[in-house]
Amino acid sequence: MIVPTITCDDAAALSTPAPGTVHLICVDPPYYNNVQYAELSNFFYVWLKRALRDCPRLAHLCREPLAETNREAVANAARWQKEADAALAAWQARYDAAYQALRGQKVKVAAAKVKALAAAGPRPATAEERADRFYEDKMATIFRRSRQLLHPAGRMVVMFNHKQTHAWRALGMALIRAGFDIRSSVPIHTEAESSLNIRGLDAARSTVLLLCQPREETEQPVGNWGTVQRRVAMIARGAAERFQKQGLSGTDLYLSALGPALGEVARHWPVTDLAGRSIDLADALDEAYKAVARWRLEQIFAELTLVADLQDVAEGFSVDAVDRDTQTLWLWLDTFQGDIAHSDDVRKLAKSLNVDPDNFKRLGLLKTEKETFVLRDPLAVDLRLLSRRLHGEDGLRGAAARAADAWEERVFPRFIGAAVWNAIAVMAGTDGGTMINQGSTRGPEALRRWLQESGYGSNREFRGAFAVTLHLLEAAFRQRREGDPWHDATRQARRAWDLVLQSWRF
Repeated sequence: MIVPTITCDDAAALSTPAPGTVHLICVDPPYYNNVQYAELSNFFYVWLKRALRDCPRLAHLCREPLAETNREAVANAARWQKEADAALAAWQARYDAAYQALRGQKVKVAAAKVKALAAAGPRPATAEERADRFYEDKMATIFRRSRQLLHPAGRMVVMFNHKQTHAWRALGMALIRAGFDIRSSVPIHTEAESSLNIRGLDAARSTVLLLCQPREETEQPVGNWGTVQRRVAMIARGAAERFQKQGLSGTDLYLSALGPALGEVARHWPVTDLAGRSIDLADALDEAYKAVARWRLEQIFAELTLVADLQDVAEGFSVDAVDRDTQTLWLWLDTFQGDIAHSDDVRKLAKSLNVDPDNFKRLGLLKTEKETFVLRDPLAVDLRLLSRRLHGEDGLRGAAARAADAWEERVFPRFIGAAVWNAIAVMAGTDGGTMINQGSTRGPEALRRWLQESGYGSNREFRGAFAVTLHLLEAAFRQRREGDPWHDATRQARRAWDLVLQSWRF
């Protein structure tokens, strides 16, 4: 008979049960920096402390004045800010003293800076870096104790949910340092669609369950990064494909590949490249993200063959026919299914294609709101300015200036997705985000004129890119209501296809 027991103790130093006797350990640890549990619990801790005052068997649970935030396994940068500031101030003082002494000796500025940096020593860790290191160390200690408690045939299940790669890196390194292999990974839908903290965002709705077992205490060869890299990409792609069939999509699809990627790296840890340099676990996780992104792009093209009025475009048109900025735009629409996304998610997605999202901000396609990026719809983008900046400068002259400023001739070098945005705007009769009232500069005739005079009318890749974008716009914004700017932009894109581009002869 099993007698259930509840113990309140430090998971890193459990005194019971006896080592080697536990067959299953289930751990639902804090998800890195998502929730500061101890700080939040202070609200009810003081009342619980009063309520348990007359219960001798439970009173010891509330000995402290407040919850023990300093012992909690979370990455709380605020907790480390004071220490980080003090360390940085001390480092800056050493640097300044060394620099002033060198300048007093008539050492040139550039050389003085280099020598002062050497004299000051390594730059101290930031609050975020200290919080990350604390979380990894704390979780490694907890997992190490769990490993001691496990029966030789025992298993440990770890639940985790986070969208930042460095959070997965910290958890993965803790498991590896504690001597665990990750044998399998299963994402489970756990977050309610109506949760206030994820409403309006493509937030992660799945918790990933990692099945871990103790790694055998044998000397294992150092893993080769070239081999592990290929294996990680293949395994991540296979995991995403498998879990997509089970209903996962969007951000969750990418997260589903991180567990299997961790498992593959853990089996070959440590991993080095051909030069003998150690590979960071984050590199392997980025490789998994990149593999899923590439696979989704291929899938998007395959989906075109299933759409009746877009089928002919798919023939002879491939992912590699378009630039990476356009591919990033497509992955945004496919992954986030909307116009708002967390900045970390956007950067991770763009990084998978070696694209800088800050360039999208410079071009006016994105705007920043707190910790989110907002994608501007085609009718709100200043396309004249976008064209000028793609040409390399704002102060264009001659033919280049006319190509940017005259809507009939406007072109978008090395960014065919921007040309698609422009076609939608021309159809709606907007220029630089402002409505044009003249009938000749809007509708099918205006679009035909732009196609002919800009040269896009003879560009087959443009027609293919427009079809892909239309498909993704309709999938992402089909639920938007009349009057919503994305509803209007999607409707104009459909009109442009039906009335002009579908029957356009190249």
